[in-house]
Amino acid sequence: MIYQRLEYIRSQFCKFPRTIYVGFSGGKDSSAVVKLLYTAQKTYSGIPPRIVAIYCDTGVENPIINAFVKTTILSLRKEARKDGVAFDCKVIAPQVDQSFFVRIIGRGYPPPTNSFRWCTKDIRIRPFQRFLRARSDGTLIAVGTRIGESQQRDRSLRKSIDFKDEYKFYQKQRDGFAGAVLFTPIIDFDIDDV
Repeated sequence: MIYQRLEYIRSQFCKFPRTIYVGFSGGKDSSAVVKLLYTAQKTYSGIPPRIVAIYCDTGVENPIINAFVKTTILSLRKEARKDGVAFDCKVIAPQVDQSFFVRIIGRGYPPPTNSFRWCTKDIRIRPFQRFLRARSDGTLIAVGTRIGESQQRDRSLRKSIDFKDEYKFYQKQRDGFAGAVLFTPIIDFDIDDV
């Protein structure tokens, strides 16, 4: 399955804009997407699009995980230079007035819960949107979304994707950064594939 997906990604490179932005958390799914795109780019015979992995440092990550992700980013940059691959990683952060601690301590927001999940939108998604708005080279965003992550995610994906269609790997962004296209190359992967 992995080799077929790499071939599919390479076949799509001519349709992509000059840059693919990858939402990167350092977790297994986003890491799988980065590795697939990187490998497809490295083995592509034409001129592939540039890949930029975007990590949002929210300021509230577990320090061990945060250090691991930043070490991974440095390793990826070094590997890309060695391989001559057009790949980069950017670290972004929420604006100070949107940060977790300003919201909780400064404004009195309650900590996030399952029914009041303000933090994902405000400290992860908005910084990513702000970063993309400053770019003019396309809005293709690769994400590590896949079926089987949660029941809620599955319901949402099944509403918007025909899984028999070749274009099941693409979604129009409905909220957030409207008009952007999401590329979901691992959408049908299970945990073993990842």
